[in-house]
Amino acid sequence: MGKIAGVNMGGGREAFSAVPSYSIKALGLVLTVVGEALEKGGTRTVARLDIRARKYSRFFLQDGKIIGAVLINSFQDKPAITKLIETGADFSGREKILADSKQPFPTP
Repeated sequence: MGKIAGVNMGGGREAFSAVPSYSIKALGLVLTVVGEALEKGGTRTVARLDIRARKYSRFFLQDGKIIGAVLINSFQDKPAITKLIETGADFSGREKILADSKQPFPTP
């Protein structure tokens, strides 16, 4: 962010983009929101649940690509999800991978 700000202050025209995220710990849970975690026209959702580990994830996909996620007790997946959003990884036809809590989380 600082590098791009410096380039732009020096007359450059570089765009800054970042995947927004927010985390909070409350009531024994860690809630994390990454990217655009809302349902809108054309958005599909896929949920992943691991009752024994007390983990839940809901992924928001548009045109097969993850655009956001809500994570409960899955903060460790935040960097991978952020990278998947940044790179525009396509999960078209592979949504079951996201839903299966027995599968390791896909990496970019």
